Amino acid sequence: MASESNPTLRRRELGFLLRQLRTERGLSLDEVTERAMFSATKLSRLETGRVGASPRDIRDLCIVYGITAADERERLMALAREGKQRAWWQQFDLPYATYVGLEAEATSISQYDTDLVSGLLQVEGYARAIFESGDPPLEPAAIAQRIEARTRRQALLAQDDGPLFRCIIDEGALRRLIGGAAVMRAQLARVIEAARLPRVTIQVVAARNRSAPWTRKQLHAPRIQQANSE
Repeated sequence: MASESNPTLRRRELGFLLRQLRTERGLSLDEVTERAMFSATKLSRLETGRVGASPRDIRDLCIVYGITAADERERLMALAREGKQRAWWQQFDLPYATYVGLEAEATSISQYDTDLVSGLLQVEGYARAIFESGDPPLEPAAIAQRIEARTRRQALLAQDDGPLFRCIIDEGALRRLIGGAAVMRAQLARVIEAARLPRVTIQVVAARNRSAPWTRKQLHAPRIQQANSE
């Protein structure tokens, strides 16, 4: 798993702990928000990690939940601070930034796509061709940013403590000419290279095994170790 600060995971961990504290005390969302004096919507978003918590939010909730131990309060405060930090991928304004945050600390990642090679395996030319064919079209600067972000994401596969990566690729995705013949040669070489990495498993579904009618299917499933309350 990545050692860089990951606000997405810190917010999720904090939310898990806050929800646990509430349920252990048998309190509903409405009961807590009435005592803490903020909306049920806000508390729900805090508990799901969709928004970061402020120091005041943590102080108020500690009072409601009767948390007096200094070390427990500091743990919650530290998670709140880390949840407000900016991760490297946030500078790129990615529409899938939350997924990248989950991916960065996943213990395993499973991917399947009938039409395209996984983004974690794409070479620059292949990724560029996909981004350039987008609808609506992206500006050149946005394309460059997304390619850079995609390249940085791929570093996960070579890390000694990185996630286990299992990718199932349809044979048609490997035969589909994207970006030209030279790009596809480089892409196939990249897939072969990645398959040799110790934490990577790549499987190809032969075209003859496909069921009809054939429509695009995708699966992207990062698995993350559950936060520990102890």
